[in-house]
Amino acid sequence: MFPDNASDTQDWLNALNNAIEKKKASGGGSSSGGASASSQTNNTNYQGSSPVSPSYQTQNNYSSKPKGSNPRDKLNLAKDSIPFLQDQENRVLEFWMIWSESIPPSEDLQAGFSIDYHLAVSASMEKLTWRTAGPQNIFIQKMVDFFWNVGAPESEIDRLNDVGALINPMKIGSWIDMSSKGGMDGGWFFPVSIPIKLALEAADPGEPATKLKQWADKHAVRLVSV
Repeated sequence: MFPDNASDTQDWLNALNNAIEKKKASGGGSSSGGASASSQTNNTNYQGSSPVSPSYQTQNNYSSKPKGSNPRDKLNLAKDSIPFLQDQENRVLEFWMIWSESIPPSEDLQAGFSIDYHLAVSASMEKLTWRTAGPQNIFIQKMVDFFWNVGAPESEIDRLNDVGALINPMKIGSWIDMSSKGGMDGGWFFPVSIPIKLALEAADPGEPATKLKQWADKHAVRLVSV
């Protein structure tokens, strides 16, 4: 999510801070227990395809591995290795926890499917990007709940719904950025291959989309992927 101006940025940060305060006041909570009455009015329900494309299929056998070897444990180990995430009163840590709770448990997966995790860390360990993705049918509502819970603009949630309905991806994901200085941001992505024509239809109109179309036409690009 990228606000258009500084005022929108501050409004989003204020909403995020308020959401974190409410989360702390209620004892932390968890999105896995169900959405609030407010978030349930923002359901995104584009589905209709198989959970993931064959190229993303891996065997889900995490339960047979010892504790510490499955991806969710490793995610927590990675978090525990970041110095600025050790302060329990850190708002960035609260943001990370709300995001991590929005990742569906592996028990929700159908046999043979997987959830992807990615972490990018700067050399100084002061800037991080976390990404996760998996089958649309188990990710979509938890993603909507996450954005709603952290105070994302309703227009952004509507955008997720509109683009998702147009593309109907078999796999979707969310990402968050953070820094030791308190910076926080988040968004969503579709790690699938789609025709360039469909991608342009989903993009915001403007000069960037026009230039991309011109470049794609010039080089005969017909398919794009994340």
